[in-house]
Amino acid sequence: MDVRGRLVWWYGVELPGGDEAEELRAEKPAMDLALGSRRQAFRPPCDVFETDEHIVIKVEIAGMREEDFRISLDGLVLRIEGSRGDTVEKLAYQRMEINYGQFRLAIRLPHAVSQSEVDASYDKGFLSVYVPRRPQRRRIPISEAGE
Repeated sequence: MDVRGRLVWWYGVELPGGDEAEELRAEKPAMDLALGSRRQAFRPPCDVFETDEHIVIKVEIAGMREEDFRISLDGLVLRIEGSRGDTVEKLAYQRMEINYGQFRLAIRLPHAVSQSEVDASYDKGFLSVYVPRRPQRRRIPISEAGE
C-alpha cells in the first residue's frame, strides 16, 4: 500500500491519486462553470504528518487572519472551516486559479482528544494544528507479591 492509501485509512484525508486525480482535474473547469455562483466550499491543500509529540495538520491558506478560522472537534473528526474574501474588484479575469469564499476541511483522527489539548498557529499563509499523539501501547510487567 502506498503512503496515500495509509493516510486515507489513518486520517481520513481525501487524497485522490493516479487516474482519479486526472479525471477530477479535467472536470474542474466544467464543474465551476456549471455551478456558477452556487459553488460549494473549497478544500485547501493540507499535509498531515507526525512528529515525536504531535499529529500536525498543516493547511496552506494565505490571506487570512486568525479570527477567520473556525476549528472544532467532533469526536474523532477535526474540522477546519472559514471564509477567504477577495477584496479586489476585477472587471474581467484573464486567469483564475485562487479559491475564494467558504472552505472546509475534515480530518479523521486516530484517537480521541479533548479540545483543550489541541493547539493552532497561523504564520506566513500556513495554518498549523497540533494534536497530541498518544503514547504507544507497552506491556506492563507484573511482579510477584512481596517484591
